[in-house]
Amino acid sequence: MEKSDKHIIKQIRKGDKTAFEHLFKTHYNELCNFANSFVKDPDEAEEIVQDVFYKLWQKRKQLIIQKNLRGYLFKTIRNKCTAYGRHLKIKQQYEQDPNTSHTPESPLELLEATQMENLFNQTLMQLPERCRKIFNLSREQGLKYREIAIELSISIKTVEADMGSTLKALREALKTAQK
Repeated sequence: MEKSDKHIIKQIRKGDKTAFEHLFKTHYNELCNFANSFVKDPDEAEEIVQDVFYKLWQKRKQLIIQKNLRGYLFKTIRNKCTAYGRHLKIKQQYEQDPNTSHTPESPLELLEATQMENLFNQTLMQLPERCRKIFNLSREQGLKYREIAIELSISIKTVEADMGSTLKALREALKTAQK
């Protein structure tokens, strides 16, 4: 690994926003182009790249990169694009044959499904209004982060942060319910 890569990683792990911003600006466009070569959707490619950088910053203290930083970023983007492709394939299969979904058949399954839906709704209602609105626009109306930012007159970073907080709250509620 290059000395400059080690220095940038060290600075980012310390929380140096300037180093992170430099990394972002240096690689953002080429990573978007790379992601777009997989997903064939420039907006989705940007969302994937932004998500990778967002998670990189969120987990910066645990950041361990053995090889070069650029290679790490490209590999992470490729993995995200592959996961996106799998998700899209499943979504398309479902849209072609909606009967493949599992509907609760027994009273116990119906009760569990109802409880999970109630937990989901309760957790959402406990979140700030903007978080709920962003979640609704993204998940229920299918808007991209950029479109949500424009609709609500906020930055894409704010959309990403609020969405991350919402998903974290939902995951924690689900973990708690499973105990």
